[in-house]
Amino acid sequence: MSDAPEQTTSRAAQRGPEVVEGRRARRAQRRRIQKILAGSVGAVLVLGAGGGVAAAGIFGVPSAAGDLGITRSEVPAGEAVFSCPPVPRVVEGSTAEGTDPQFAADSESAESALRAAVVSDAAERLPGSAITTLEGEDIERLAPQIDPAEAEEAAGASADGYSGQRATVRSGVDEPDWAVLRAQPLGGLKSLAGQSRAYQAEDGDLAGFAASTCRPPSNDQWITGASTEVGRTGLLMLANPSASAATVNLDVVGSTGRADAGNLRGIVLGPGQTKNIVLAGFIADDPSVSVRVRSTGAPVNAVVQQSVLRGLTPGGVEYLEAGESAGPAQVVPGVMVPEESNLPADDVADARPELQITNPGSREAEVNVRIFRTSGEVDVPGGATVTVPADSVATLPLDGLGEGSYTVALQSDESVVAGARSVRGTEESGLDFGWAASAKRLGNQHLLAVPQLAPVHLVFGSAGGASEVTLRPIAADGGIGEASTIVLDGATTRTFALDDLEPDAVAVLIDASGEAVFGAQLVLASGNGISIPSIPRASEGQRSIAVDVTR
Repeated sequence: MSDAPEQTTSRAAQRGPEVVEGRRARRAQRRRIQKILAGSVGAVLVLGAGGGVAAAGIFGVPSAAGDLGITRSEVPAGEAVFSCPPVPRVVEGSTAEGTDPQFAADSESAESALRAAVVSDAAERLPGSAITTLEGEDIERLAPQIDPAEAEEAAGASADGYSGQRATVRSGVDEPDWAVLRAQPLGGLKSLAGQSRAYQAEDGDLAGFAASTCRPPSNDQWITGASTEVGRTGLLMLANPSASAATVNLDVVGSTGRADAGNLRGIVLGPGQTKNIVLAGFIADDPSVSVRVRSTGAPVNAVVQQSVLRGLTPGGVEYLEAGESAGPAQVVPGVMVPEESNLPADDVADARPELQITNPGSREAEVNVRIFRTSGEVDVPGGATVTVPADSVATLPLDGLGEGSYTVALQSDESVVAGARSVRGTEESGLDFGWAASAKRLGNQHLLAVPQLAPVHLVFGSAGGASEVTLRPIAADGGIGEASTIVLDGATTRTFALDDLEPDAVAVLIDASGEAVFGAQLVLASGNGISIPSIPRASEGQRSIAVDVTR
């Protein structure tokens, strides 16, 4: 018997090694593309053996793929999702680290209201939309679902040949727990939608006013402004409105340094699940605490319910919302400073206006601060340069500015996060506080569902140059009114009462052009109530993914 191998030849061998390897490479490439298309699409570059995939940003922002001439494929948009935090509740009982606290009944006068708005496409098609529980059960429906095949078609005009937009609005929705607005995509684009929650109480430990711009879930967010001093409760509330699980990791930084605890990592949230965490379990007796919430898997919603109790006297309540990601530049619009005569005694430190700067890095940060009011740039109390040690939070008092509304701009040699506290009232008449988070530059198609229960002011700030902000009011019947244009020229802050612009507006479409302009809401309620929710981010356009199938 011969030891030589059999001389049989497979079909693959008959085709030649080049053909076989070429087909194998193409199959492997297709599997890589399918994996990436099934995942989330963002401004990232993914490289694999034998080829590459690059994802372009929204509205065709240039990417490495674009520079290389790589073909882009459009990716269908998902539903628009905006989650509102629950009504504020009093924390009681054991607050062991990493566990959900117990809650007690509180105010007899407390009231809360949700408002949601959804805008049609140019063909006046309203997307299927509803306010739901975290598990997806309907609480209130805004518009019936459109057949998926029909919804996927882009439509620039109605069946009659006309184009335009209309809206649908639901106000006064009574839901004390997490509430999620979901709107189906139309024509391959995320639908324009928005939701807000307002809370007000005149008695109890949580007396005060708080409003939230309900936000989409995120995989990475920074929240500043919490306090864990005696009588102050910072409650981090997490929720997962997605259909898949999330694993959450926390970074908690205070004025005395960074928290180091094992239970900051690996917090698992299944679909529809929530978790409430008392921040004092990580850093106790600290007046300035910031928290970063990052998740793998599903994106999550995060907000801090912050309340103050000075002895037996309530000192206000606020939703602390996520601001901008850490970076060398931060802008905080909507800061309000009261008259000097309305400021409390110096020993009530957290009832005075203040800027907080968080440095989460390992090196000291030197931050230059600029402040603008209606008349232009003003001197910074205490000096324009603030040094922030590594892994800590530094503060800058703002009560020396004088009465008015301000925009604060920061430039740092290290990545930082910023926010500012505003106060309203006196120790005799009752105090409340609002928190202004850092903001993103305004763009096109911001939909603001106006918070209920109190008058709303819009605050716009610019660090220089000329810019315009266009406002289109939406009425309760869904009609979209005539546009009003606000001009900002130079470094300034402008504040407008929404009732003066449009008394009957329940929602507002906001567009900005020209030089960079930033905005916030300033809500002033009865009984010295104050809250400073953000202006929602601009609507996302078509996302695309660029695929390089060359070897």
